[in-house]
Amino acid sequence: MAAALALASCSSGGNGQAGTQTVITLQAIPTKGGTVTAAGLDAARQVIIARAATLGAKHAMVDSIAPDEVTVAVPTSEAHLVAAIADVGTLSFRPFLKPKIDVPSVQTFGHDPGGPPVDQWTDLGFAPPTTPAELGELPASRASAVQEAIDGWGCMEGLEALDIPTMALIACNQANSAMYLLGPAVVYGSEIESVIATAPGTEDGQTDWRLVVELNSTGQRAWADYTSKHNAEQDPDDIADTVALTLNGRVLVISPIQGPVVGRLELSVGSTQNGATDLARTLSAGVTSFGFRLVASAQQPRSRTTQ
Repeated sequence: MAAALALASCSSGGNGQAGTQTVITLQAIPTKGGTVTAAGLDAARQVIIARAATLGAKHAMVDSIAPDEVTVAVPTSEAHLVAAIADVGTLSFRPFLKPKIDVPSVQTFGHDPGGPPVDQWTDLGFAPPTTPAELGELPASRASAVQEAIDGWGCMEGLEALDIPTMALIACNQANSAMYLLGPAVVYGSEIESVIATAPGTEDGQTDWRLVVELNSTGQRAWADYTSKHNAEQDPDDIADTVALTLNGRVLVISPIQGPVVGRLELSVGSTQNGATDLARTLSAGVTSFGFRLVASAQQPRSRTTQ
């Protein structure tokens, strides 16, 4: 969930436990055809609690208030962490199905921002392609329908795609300047065990900041299998040699696969330390099995007895 939160500047007690607090309400978004169960929501609540602790929100309170909603409350002194705590949900590594699509300076939006996540393929009439080969083999009428779905999507704040890991995804980057058609997830966020940022020069020839992602055994097998078939050494012209790390339908990082990979996954994330370490911390903090959307944000009094 990429939620822009407008937070008021209010005073609080010296220990952050009295004064005012920021309270947000998050609504769970099940996968297509699924439901939000009590056990699933509680598991998500535990992930959000862990994210708060990892991100440094020592006094955060996370509660379930409805069958599909949780609240996150933090003292105003920790309000700058709210957006990162709330940014939980569907994380995955997805391959490219076609090259980057430049976003036109003037866009025609087929959907309104601010609403619930949108199923991008609901009007397609057939299952979207899942590989570059399937995309290339579509009859002209179906290829045109897919292109219309891409053209009808808009890159703007507040517009979220329903991120279904087993289906193709039209994804925008964080700057809303580029759009990508991505295939189904190869590796899921639940298969990530740890993420650390490494500085330039950590390894011979390393000139940029990188994320080193340790996967569990399931993720390792999936990644090894995929990279054995799609890599620049084997076929440099294969568009599926490039993958994107997405969070709730937004592209965070793009990385080419140079050769077969066994074990950990490494991603180049640019030249700035803050960007690399912030991304590593966000990913390490954990993700849930479904997405969330922000439905309310408010300032409230906070009792000195709140723990």
